[in-house]
Amino acid sequence: MATNRRRRVRNRRDDAELQVVRRHLVDGDVRPSDWHFTYPWFPIDHYVKPMWERLRDDILAAHIRDHPGTRPHGWWRFDAPEPRRQVGGTGQPSDALLPALKDTYSFGVPTSWWSDDNAAIHGCGIPVDPDDPPLIESEAAYLDRHNLLTDAERKRLPAAAFEPERLNLKDDE
Repeated sequence: MATNRRRRVRNRRDDAELQVVRRHLVDGDVRPSDWHFTYPWFPIDHYVKPMWERLRDDILAAHIRDHPGTRPHGWWRFDAPEPRRQVGGTGQPSDALLPALKDTYSFGVPTSWWSDDNAAIHGCGIPVDPDDPPLIESEAAYLDRHNLLTDAERKRLPAAAFEPERLNLKDDE
């Protein structure tokens, strides 16, 4: 029996784009050059957020199964209720003093911290002390504080998963 239905054919470019976006949503590890299907003026979130909404359940289920006590990049970018807390150490995120740097976070942790140079130029703020760097609550502690850990997840986590994480600024050099 003949139908008038048209078959949608996915092309390789669609598949490649989907894989790049999925990789970005899972681990955030996508170089700007991988966004070959966008233009400089194209708002990435205009494309990425709907993809997160479409793929959220599958990505979260796989991530929680493989990495209990953590969440993927897309969750931190679009669903996290707030950033992770600084629970110790010395230093101040740059966005606390320069609001233009708001939303510069990776996995709930500020990516820009006040430096000695910033303090000298602006005459305020607390720079990061390399001998006492900031301590950030772990992802597991954050999820626990917000009642977002599943029961199965909680059972799989060692006590150490709830310990604060020392900020490592050496990776930025």
